[in-house]
Amino acid sequence: MLLLSFLAINVNAQQAKNHWYIGLDAFKGIPSYVLPNKFVLKNTFIIEPLVRMDVQDSRKSVVFGAGYAKGTTKVISEQIPFQNFRGFYIKASYEVKNLNRPMHIGIGPIISLSDFNGNYRFKGPVFGDYEGSVHEKRIAFGAEGNFSYDVRVSKKIALRLLLRGSVATHPSSNMYIQYFPGIGYNKGIDNILVSGGFATQLYYRIN
Repeated sequence: MLLLSFLAINVNAQQAKNHWYIGLDAFKGIPSYVLPNKFVLKNTFIIEPLVRMDVQDSRKSVVFGAGYAKGTTKVISEQIPFQNFRGFYIKASYEVKNLNRPMHIGIGPIISLSDFNGNYRFKGPVFGDYEGSVHEKRIAFGAEGNFSYDVRVSKKIALRLLLRGSVATHPSSNMYIQYFPGIGYNKGIDNILVSGGFATQLYYRIN
């Protein structure tokens, strides 16, 4: 029985057409430079290389990504005028494709290790303002779901338009974290991160 199962797996692997792609998401930080006064982030650099493998005649895909983000968020509160962040993250996604249209739906885990710092000021009308700084390192892990549409640019190049949503958790923090690299802008409760957004990715087919 084990031998027959092994042979069946080999036959299926030979019949499947595996296509490999390399991709890049380097557009997330652009609005922070173009619209620094209107966007949540300010002067933020974000880059995310990707690797995608299509299997079973391109009906299913596995995507792996790793990213780096460094920048500043806008005013959090009257006492905290800004927050700097820097972080690395990794993510994966298992995707299923619509057979009639170039659309995918996927879900997978995400882990982010990030560093945050900022200054605070509490006004003191009698003895002067109380000022200080806060610095923390945090790790967050959770899951991300996405819905994407591929626009074919050429035979080997595709532009992917992607809607994403993520839920993650991290240990309780002494500071409110407004943006967590890899997860996004946060409006959740203390140690729960809930975020969503739009991304544009560029893929190149290797084989």
